[in-house]
Amino acid sequence: MATVAGWGAALLAVLCLCFGMVCLYLGVDIRALFVMVFTAGLCAAVSVACLNPAKRTPAIRLLGGVFSGVFFLTFIVSVVAPPDDVDLRRKGMMLTFAIFMAGVAYKGRWPTNKTG
Repeated sequence: MATVAGWGAALLAVLCLCFGMVCLYLGVDIRALFVMVFTAGLCAAVSVACLNPAKRTPAIRLLGGVFSGVFFLTFIVSVVAPPDDVDLRRKGMMLTFAIFMAGVAYKGRWPTNKTG
């Protein structure tokens, strides 16, 4: 299953880069190109985590750190300049996800039910 997920993520990374090249050719806003390249990088990290057991821990730490940062920055923005549709429950969820992904980044693995 991990092999299929790894190759699927690699294919998605290539498609995101191709779409980014099309955006660059069409003269789309540079932010759209940045989002495409960033998404391709995340897909490549997922692919490495699935396909290469030796590099799984650093890839999971990278993904955990990136997602923790994104969730934490989203939380900060929702506190500093709150949009109308963001209530306290959504802010709490963003902070909870940020803490959870920071734990994933720290441990370098996904949480399991195993003890010890």
